[in-house]
Amino acid sequence: MIVVLMVIVILRIGHQPQHVLDVHVQINQHKLQIQSAPVQRVVHQVLAQFLISNVILLMTFRRAHAMSDSGDPCSGYCSNGGTCELLFSETTPYCQCPFDYYGATCQTARSVQTSYVGCYDDSSASFNEYYVYSTTITKGNDCRDALITYREANPTSNYAYSTMSGTKGQCLFSTTNTLTDPPQAGLLGGLLAALLATCSYSDMNSGSASVYSLNDVCTPGPCGDASGNGKCIQTSATAYSCLCNPLKTGSTCQSDASLTPCDSVDCGVGTCGITDDKIGHYCLCTNTNQTVACERFYCDETPCQNDGECEDIIGPPNSYNCTCTPQWTGTNCTIDVDECAEDTTLCKTKDPDATCVNTNGSYYCVCGPNMFGKSCLFNKIIYQILNATYGDLGPDKLDEMATELTNDPTLVRDIVPFLIGGYSLDVRKSLSWTAEDMFLWVAYEQQLIDLNSNFVMWNDKVLGNCFTFNHMNSSFQYKARESGYSGGLEMQMNVKQDEYLPWTETASVMVFTSTKTEVVTSESVRMNTAPHFESRIAINRKDYKRLGGRYGKCIKAIKEVKSYYYDGDYTTDGCLRSCYQDVVSDTCTCMDPRYPMPSDGISCNISQKTCIDELVDSKGDPSTWPQCYCPLPCSQTVYTSKLSRLPYVNKITECEKPFTNKTACYEKYRDSVILRVALPKLDYMIYAETPAMDLTRFMSYLGGILSILIGVSIVSFVELFFLFVQIIVILIFNKRL
Repeated sequence: MIVVLMVIVILRIGHQPQHVLDVHVQINQHKLQIQSAPVQRVVHQVLAQFLISNVILLMTFRRAHAMSDSGDPCSGYCSNGGTCELLFSETTPYCQCPFDYYGATCQTARSVQTSYVGCYDDSSASFNEYYVYSTTITKGNDCRDALITYREANPTSNYAYSTMSGTKGQCLFSTTNTLTDPPQAGLLGGLLAALLATCSYSDMNSGSASVYSLNDVCTPGPCGDASGNGKCIQTSATAYSCLCNPLKTGSTCQSDASLTPCDSVDCGVGTCGITDDKIGHYCLCTNTNQTVACERFYCDETPCQNDGECEDIIGPPNSYNCTCTPQWTGTNCTIDVDECAEDTTLCKTKDPDATCVNTNGSYYCVCGPNMFGKSCLFNKIIYQILNATYGDLGPDKLDEMATELTNDPTLVRDIVPFLIGGYSLDVRKSLSWTAEDMFLWVAYEQQLIDLNSNFVMWNDKVLGNCFTFNHMNSSFQYKARESGYSGGLEMQMNVKQDEYLPWTETASVMVFTSTKTEVVTSESVRMNTAPHFESRIAINRKDYKRLGGRYGKCIKAIKEVKSYYYDGDYTTDGCLRSCYQDVVSDTCTCMDPRYPMPSDGISCNISQKTCIDELVDSKGDPSTWPQCYCPLPCSQTVYTSKLSRLPYVNKITECEKPFTNKTACYEKYRDSVILRVALPKLDYMIYAETPAMDLTRFMSYLGGILSILIGVSIVSFVELFFLFVQIIVILIFNKRL
């Protein structure tokens, strides 16, 4: 069963003026129960092969007689774009391989392997021996990829470490890692870095550096490369061979050689002869009585086991070399590599309870009770999500999809509501925190108040359990009677970061502000209040009044829109989401569980999420849909909030009292939030639309203009009226009034 715990606190204060606050803690976890390349036949090379301490030592001698037709020992020697050069007084051909290939003749394609070394403090590092590659790269994994690109373009380079320095703001390359101290990230930073390994891929902050290692066994020059004693040739991901100067011998070309060129040389029926320079040898074949190679192709006999690649070494004497897969070693690739012994952290990168079990040619991990995956990298909750979504998956596909979910937390957050959408309200409430889990204390006007009687708990499929102060259904409504924090709301709340789900990005309590009759949703504007801080929120009220009718469309009552599934007063966002739910229902025969729906609405399950995603991708934002016409409300109250915060004092009085467990007391404060909410002032602004012109204003303007232009006033109109009447009387009755 998936258990998701989400706690939100919503604080509403009745306004004389009225002020409101909502708080949300990100998704927490509570009461969790989970229970082969073509063989090159090179005629002019002679290799004597020795097995010393599991390292193949290749000694190459110049052959004085039998040469290729071209006379060039390098002709056709290197494959896959390798560059051949003659070493050791032009006695030995050597391939400088592109970075993508390795082997004596560059015959094996490289599978680039990198390791995350760790996160270190670089605040005092000088990086004198480091090569500055870039000052624009900011992420550790980007710097790692840059090293791979650099090595591909510069095959002779031996840089094996990439360091993304946050202090320097530089991507640096080196042959060794000189950083040793852990970063000074603090408790919260260290916890998040350990949980999400953010230092391996996030932007580096000053004081931190992310280090990656390129697993290149030849980078240290183990064969005395720098002094000319030999050349290192990589033979597998974890093994190398030493191509020694003829004058040197030993597993790493460390000793002077006593040359006996014919020792251990198999010329078949021929006899071995030493060349004039006393370094090389040749075979005198009895059937021809001439100095020619008595060839034998060992690879035809398939000496290399367990998918090892065989390479014939043409003499005289003829020999062969096996390039083993990373799981095998030995002359013929018959010795199993114990991966668990070579890397004791192989299965413990994320799961300290995991156990590594070696097998012939491979290994497997036995994960602890809370993790899964081939390498125990993923939390079992992710397995439940994938299993509920897609059914049983193979281990490779399961690892691939779990990696995608872990790297993109938004995918998990989007899926969770679909998983719990079918649960009853009582079940969803039981999976989240109670008020007692959330609050340590609450006070209003500096007086402690009761949690259960002053907070209303409700549940949202995205937010989880929410706690609202001054809820519209509360029997008692608090009023703002005094400005400032002494007349406001105060509380201390638990954060409990140890119960967070692994994909949660931020440790905080979310705070929402709204009017008493406005419903808070997962899309409402919120503020994050971080633990180990005292957060203060100042609230200001603004009222907006809009004209309707011939001046424009606005909504006075919810009944004026087709659908509205939110409680409380009308809002444009609620109208758009209600219309969105209607379109989803018509298209997918269910409704999106992330948003409110009617009581008889059917919640979409995880298998129907694809239908919703395709609908949104094709139609875009609901505000652009022609069927979703949602004007602004005619009357609206908005609370704007300003957040400030102060760190806790170094010494807390409560924790310094005698007989107090200081460690537990300070830990409680570090994992909690103190919140204070108030109105800085009790007055507020009203913004009202008024007509630009009405009849009264028109007559006033007209009279004023006429009086200015022609001196006409109301008295003038009265006098003119009586003048006309007197003229009519004189004309009719021949007398004056």
